[in-house]
Amino acid sequence: MFGHTYTGLTKLDTENRNAQGDPSFFKYVDYKGERFDKFAQWVERDNEQVFAAPFEQTILEKSEEDHPVEVLATSIQDESGEEIPYALRSGNKFYVADIPFSYVHESDRYLVFSDLLFDILDLPPRHQSRKAVMRIEDVHPLTPVYHLMLIEEVFKTQEVPLHIALIPMFYDPLYNYDRRPGESIVPMNVRAPFMNWIKRIQKDNAVFIWHGVTHQYKSQRNPHSGYSSDDFEFWDAVNNTTIKEDSVNYVLDRLDLGMSYLKEAGISPKVWLTPHYQASALDYYIFADVFDWNIGRAIYFLNEMTGVNPQAKLPAEFRYDQKTPGAQKARRQHFESLNVDVEGGWFGQLYPYEIYGDVYGQRLIPEILGNPQPFTSDHVWYPRSLDDILADAKRNKVIRDSWASLFFHPYILTDLFNGGVGDYPGDKGPLIRLIKQIKSLGYEFVSLDEFAEQKKEVKNVTRIKINLNGSMEYKK
Repeated sequence: MFGHTYTGLTKLDTENRNAQGDPSFFKYVDYKGERFDKFAQWVERDNEQVFAAPFEQTILEKSEEDHPVEVLATSIQDESGEEIPYALRSGNKFYVADIPFSYVHESDRYLVFSDLLFDILDLPPRHQSRKAVMRIEDVHPLTPVYHLMLIEEVFKTQEVPLHIALIPMFYDPLYNYDRRPGESIVPMNVRAPFMNWIKRIQKDNAVFIWHGVTHQYKSQRNPHSGYSSDDFEFWDAVNNTTIKEDSVNYVLDRLDLGMSYLKEAGISPKVWLTPHYQASALDYYIFADVFDWNIGRAIYFLNEMTGVNPQAKLPAEFRYDQKTPGAQKARRQHFESLNVDVEGGWFGQLYPYEIYGDVYGQRLIPEILGNPQPFTSDHVWYPRSLDDILADAKRNKVIRDSWASLFFHPYILTDLFNGGVGDYPGDKGPLIRLIKQIKSLGYEFVSLDEFAEQKKEVKNVTRIKINLNGSMEYKK
């Protein structure tokens, strides 16, 4: 069918190692003039160093059969330079030489598959221009206002919409944070300097993204410090499982609490950001209905949902960005029979473009570029420089509808002692360079509030649902 013959699977080559001394394999995938790469790293498993890499793919050799076939992408061995086909097309049939969902990262060959989906599904791109968005991450009432003002000034001078990932309540039950004595719970409305800044940027059309309620869990380490922005809120990261209290009422109670402070500040976010991207399948089903859009990455479980018709979504007037009387009661009634059965583990996924309905029903704005992170931390195992982000933004231009979507922590400009960027504390040069070069690549920074308003009603959405038995339901 594809004019090629299967001859076996590729293997790790431990005899011919690369310049770093790692085993070599078919690491690179060339597509549309750009080079993508597969993950490869030594990791510790059961007290043993293991080379983790998605090294297996089918080896295809061109047969003598005269069959029209197009090689869409090519795999490259990182030491020998040998080339073999990675993606083939014959008419309306496609062949991809591996499963592109393992070890997914920001420059992975998974993105090649993401672009091929347009051809596989025979769908046109949705956008004529390339969109960009940068959010300021983990902003809470104890974030130093002068850090925020530095970034605000850059966004204003560069004419970029300011997006704030806002945590409305700061909580530090274990007294790790540099704060006033006895001030363990700090709602945003009690810190005057912070609220004055919030009110000022509201007048300049800043976009607020709701980033959890406290962005931490109870009065314990989960798994790091216990304070807001550092720990998980809707996931037990210590035991890698669902939190004990997880239920419809628990999730909605927390969201109601957070929204009470947001409403007091006159903020009605149109976009939700799950803390550290991780929650249970039940939580994601709720987030999908009560928020118009989510941003970021997501965790997926093999699951079966019952009790709520996914086609009969919560009416828009009862979502959290609205002020409809009786909304609290309506939300609870909508979800009162929701039940989710989960089988097996989970995997994470990122997207290069917006998704109009994942398996939970979430509409997702992508976060594909990650964030500048010059140093490792409890959360970050692999540092990312500004140049890494810019290289990925350039590479991703071959992907239809791709966004340059990323986030930025305020301390990166000021905390040089811990590895921040710049030549001196408060050096705005790196952030200015990042924005200017993303623009120079042809991306346009957009307001997510405006985007959400434009995309209220979107038709002709393709959805694929994977059931517990492995079967797929395909709807267009």
